[in-house]
Amino acid sequence: MLDVFDFARDDTANCETSPGTKTRSRPALFGHVTRFETSDKYFEAVARAEPQQILRNVTDQIFELALIAKVKVDNLRAFSKSFKLTLVAWFLSTAVGFWIMSWK
Repeated sequence: MLDVFDFARDDTANCETSPGTKTRSRPALFGHVTRFETSDKYFEAVARAEPQQILRNVTDQIFELALIAKVKVDNLRAFSKSFKLTLVAWFLSTAVGFWIMSWK
């Protein structure tokens, strides 16, 4: 089965194959779409694909984007914890600095 999002892709050899299919598991982002000269040519490429193939490609992309979003949210949560710790340390050091400055 030919991946509809691979029509203009040069680097398909580096993609992992989705389980149970010959489709490539990679987001169809702007770089893959803009390799077509016009939107009509991209439409023609997608229109030639079988419905099952399109469904598989769409679900692969949704799953891949969900994984990307999960990683981003997990990293934001980790950053949030370290940022809060940094903020507390900054407030404490500032308070100690003002306390030391009040000694005379």
